[in-house]
Amino acid sequence: GIRFIGENSASLLESHFGSLDKLAAATEEELIEIDGIGEQAARSLVDYFTNERIIEILSQLSQAGVSPVAAQKAAAELALSGATLVFTGSLTKLSRDEAKKLVKEHGGTIASSVTRKVTHVVAGEKAGSKLTKAREAGKTILSEEEFLSLVGRARE
Repeated sequence: GIRFIGENSASLLESHFGSLDKLAAATEEELIEIDGIGEQAARSLVDYFTNERIIEILSQLSQAGVSPVAAQKAAAELALSGATLVFTGSLTKLSRDEAKKLVKEHGGTIASSVTRKVTHVVAGEKAGSKLTKAREAGKTILSEEEFLSLVGRARE
């Protein structure tokens, strides 16, 4: 494994880059720009992909025809490609975990707070300070129903 890179970080990187070649070519600055990837993780990734041994292994795999690919559709086909979402308030149609899974399945990423990288805020019942901050920052606000419609999962 790569130090400081867990399952969630790996998922963020897969969604963002889509290929191992693009990830391997990323700079520390590009990696830090991804919401959920910190300085330690970014430094660790750059160190990993600039390690001579790793470069040689990846080269040998490539020459042997092994090419890791994301199991998802092309990013352009995904409803939330490039979007970063925050959930606030109580969701009534699905659990928070189900909602987060839908975001990832549709090419988006999840943030825990409203930052400049956040593009959409999904506001459930009794939404709090995240909703206020999102409105002040001019973020796109979605109801739970609008979110479900966006990902093609409108429910009754």
